[in-house]
Amino acid sequence: MGLLCGVSLLNATPPQWEREALMVTHSNDINLLGETSGDRFADDGLTGVLSLRYQTQPHAYEIQLNSYTQRHQSQGERVDTLSLGYFQGMEALTYRGWRLWGEMGVVVMRSGAFGGEGLQNVIHSLTGNPHYNLPFSSTDHTTIGLEGRVSTTHPLPYTLTLYTHTTLALQSDGSGRESLEVGIQRDYESLTLWGGAKAHHLTPFAHPIVEASTPDTQSLSWLFGGSYHLTPHYELQLESIIGGAPLGEEGDYLSTIVLVYHWD
Repeated sequence: MGLLCGVSLLNATPPQWEREALMVTHSNDINLLGETSGDRFADDGLTGVLSLRYQTQPHAYEIQLNSYTQRHQSQGERVDTLSLGYFQGMEALTYRGWRLWGEMGVVVMRSGAFGGEGLQNVIHSLTGNPHYNLPFSSTDHTTIGLEGRVSTTHPLPYTLTLYTHTTLALQSDGSGRESLEVGIQRDYESLTLWGGAKAHHLTPFAHPIVEASTPDTQSLSWLFGGSYHLTPHYELQLESIIGGAPLGEEGDYLSTIVLVYHWD
């Protein structure tokens, strides 16, 4: 299973399945100071994630590209993983102030060369890092599995909201992930801010490069983020995770940017 699912909305607001929306997400192992995680002398491991999600009542379709590089093995290689997912959303339920919603879907993932080299080198050009032209691994692997996501919210005093996000994914090759995020959210008209903690366990996609790029399979991370409605149609979301290993690398960081377009 992919190590990250960055295509769902980051904040606690329930997805409105009656609203047609397109979301573009990019995540990278870099912090707000521009420092990369993992090996301080090399940007190896999971070097970037690019995701696209389209949702319309009550269906959602996702595509996600993960790019991996390993330059310090006996033979430097790279590999991409491409996942395709279909999800069915559930109607939000309420009980004693709690609101619960979620989705269940099927995800197919395959390794190969899907453009990750270009994605990495574009990011390196923007950040002043060198380009790396490594051969793609000749090892192919495909897996299929199920993924479920459940979220809750509960109002707190001072217009705060307690939220949780839970994810459980299991693939046919034994890979997958389990994660629980708990945080506090505050809304200010067009601006939303949140912060919290996330615990997760990763079992990497069964490809040698992906497994080598995932040395830290479980951790506790701290996160903070915000979203702003630029117009009635456009929303921009930013989130940063510190501590732990959100991408499976030791001493990891993670920064995510999401651009959302609502048709109505």
